[in-house]
Amino acid sequence: MLAVNLNNISKSYALTEVLNNFSLQVNMGEKLGLIGPNGCGKTTVMKIIAGEENYSGGIMSIKKDAKVGYLNQVPDLDEDNTLFEELETVFADVIHLKRRLVSLETEISQAGNKNKQHKKLEKLMEEYSQTRLKYEIGGGYEYESKIRQVAIGLGFTKDELEKKTSIFSGGEKTRLGLVKLLLSEPDILLLDEPTNHLDIPSRQWLEEYLGNYQGAVIIVSHDRYFLDRVVSKVVEIKQGSDEVYHGNYSYYLEERKKRYEQQLATYENQQKKIEKMEAAIDRLHRWGNRGDNPKLARRAKSMQKALERIEKVDKPKLSSGKIGLELDFNNRSGDEVLIVKNVEKTFADGTRILNGIDLSVYRGDKSAIIGKNGTGKTTILKIINGLMEPDCGQIKIGASVRVGYYSQEYDGFNEDDDILTAYRREVPMSTGEARDKLASFLFTEDDVFKLIKDLSGGEKSRLRLLQLMNGDYNFLILDEPTNHLDLPS
Repeated sequence: MLAVNLNNISKSYALTEVLNNFSLQVNMGEKLGLIGPNGCGKTTVMKIIAGEENYSGGIMSIKKDAKVGYLNQVPDLDEDNTLFEELETVFADVIHLKRRLVSLETEISQAGNKNKQHKKLEKLMEEYSQTRLKYEIGGGYEYESKIRQVAIGLGFTKDELEKKTSIFSGGEKTRLGLVKLLLSEPDILLLDEPTNHLDIPSRQWLEEYLGNYQGAVIIVSHDRYFLDRVVSKVVEIKQGSDEVYHGNYSYYLEERKKRYEQQLATYENQQKKIEKMEAAIDRLHRWGNRGDNPKLARRAKSMQKALERIEKVDKPKLSSGKIGLELDFNNRSGDEVLIVKNVEKTFADGTRILNGIDLSVYRGDKSAIIGKNGTGKTTILKIINGLMEPDCGQIKIGASVRVGYYSQEYDGFNEDDDILTAYRREVPMSTGEARDKLASFLFTEDDVFKLIKDLSGGEKSRLRLLQLMNGDYNFLILDEPTNHLDLPS
């Protein structure tokens, strides 16, 4: 059964056309991956389906009475709630029924102890029976265990279920939003970068969960392995339109190459045919002019018309451009870049997050910090960057070391700046030089005048990375740098 049908959808922002005759069909139970370069309109498509964006042309239809759930990267949370209380809000109707059952039990008990209450008791018993049935159908006896199952599956601990949502990081709040969305079990599930902020066990849990999901699922993800394991169809947004592949991401890569080779062969064969026709027309013109032969001139004119009627095949492109990384540091640091000794950190609620951390980084090292969610990876990076104080221990930055920090929640942009201005704030240079650098990261032509507030998460990530690559740094600390980037980037 068709869950979502987009037919020839068009969408523009100011003078920029994002979608042009874009179509997409998803059946109930189908898992679809929506891919394409940053800024091509993936999030726009999701927001159109979710009803958060309008469109200028085309037709959209959603299965009747279908519930649509969209993963918002900045979920709306009540910071006075504990994590468990916040997740209980998904089951507000069921909890209301539970309270009514308790109230009815009290009323029935009181009515049973009084004379002449027979009719009232019957009425209360009837309401109790109906309410209890609704409670059972709504999952009233399972909702608490379901909350724990999904929350723990996505990396929260039992202790964290009792903590206020206000203490969690932006990434953890996004993950909490994902838990709420999965618990609501919408008929149409829209997931925009669902694996951001998930550790490896949580990703594996989500893969299995989505594999068994009964509704339609549309996924935008930069994680090719996740797409391989979950989706059975891929739709690529290409110059605002759609290209459909019936398989997972690996199938898409192979099939795209085959289609490219077929289209290239068609293009080259047509070019050869056109060259032969142009050469023949040229010969007929020369022979006709030389011998004053109108018959040859008519043949040349007829062939020229035939040539003009040919529908030209565009030369295919195998992929969009890739960002140009040039890591050329002029000022070397000393051999010793970073020394961390016996660093400890305990949060205000008594949670010890770091206990005797030691690490060393030397010039030329490429080091990874790994661990499950909540084990202190971002905390140690913030301490190294002076954004958080350790309880004890020593942080030593080496001689001539200049640190560039890419944080998960970077908010250092002025939202009213355009891309060109934002880039030059961090890396002063001429407009021409700046435009060349921006072009290497796929910000070309009028793109550089787009406002920061209108950029996708991927475009902001790309701009921040470019600032770091070309800034006066020789030690980069990157916290989840691939979040929001498209697959080629």
